Amino acid sequence: YQLMNANMEQNGTMGQWMMRNTTSVQVNFDITSERDLEDMIFVADCVQPVCAYLFANSPFQNGSPTGTENIRNVIWENTDNARCRNLIDHGIESPERMIDQYIDYIMTVPGIFELDEHAIIVATDKTMGERLVDLERSGKLRTVDIQATLHQIFTNVRLKHLVEVRGADRPPMGYEMAPVAFWTGILTVETVRNECLSVVKNWSVEDRHTFNKASLVLDDSQMGPDGKSYGHWNQWVGDLAITGLKERGLGEEKFFEEFFEIVMKKGPFSLQA
Repeated sequence: YQLMNANMEQNGTMGQWMMRNTTSVQVNFDITSERDLEDMIFVADCVQPVCAYLFANSPFQNGSPTGTENIRNVIWENTDNARCRNLIDHGIESPERMIDQYIDYIMTVPGIFELDEHAIIVATDKTMGERLVDLERSGKLRTVDIQATLHQIFTNVRLKHLVEVRGADRPPMGYEMAPVAFWTGILTVETVRNECLSVVKNWSVEDRHTFNKASLVLDDSQMGPDGKSYGHWNQWVGDLAITGLKERGLGEEKFFEEFFEIVMKKGPFSLQA
């Protein structure tokens, strides 16, 4: 964390704020196939603005109200452009060849740290690609080196030995499972994920960038993809999540339905404080 703190001081404007003043419920999903991985990551990256709106819960900064500013999203947007934000910001615009695209991306990112021969964390001045190539050529590349590299990417959706979705703010007490249920309903039920994918894969790159920018402000009247409002997409994706949870047949919709109803009626908890 000392190395990360030094890195954040030099990159972006709010990285140290991120380390000290943001929190999340991060959700991990196992992967059953390459196609499963591709679709899961792409859908999650596309609907991240919905996640950012529904789970916004940072009503104060330095003791002052944040108003309609989605402050967690704003902080992460200004943390470190090389390793944060959305995958589309790093040129990953389609689900095809997702693993190759992701590898190409992470190889260009400056490292925060590397592991020495004893697997001890030390500082580095190399890109993560340079470090991995050096280790590969010398026959010293280890699984822990690859894992250390993957853990230095902080995008809202990231790939490790599983899919990690990271973009939800920490919900109020009693609703901690809401982000887990939301993403589970969308990403793990193939029929629901395919329905979502069939729509979001037709969003233009321009629409997606505009949607991501809209997620910095808690105003669901803003326009989203296909000329439909932010609020429309919040409702559509949330309804899909509930459909997926009900299709799983485990009663998990109880973890999201009430939360979703409150947010759609009263706005995100950031605006309710």
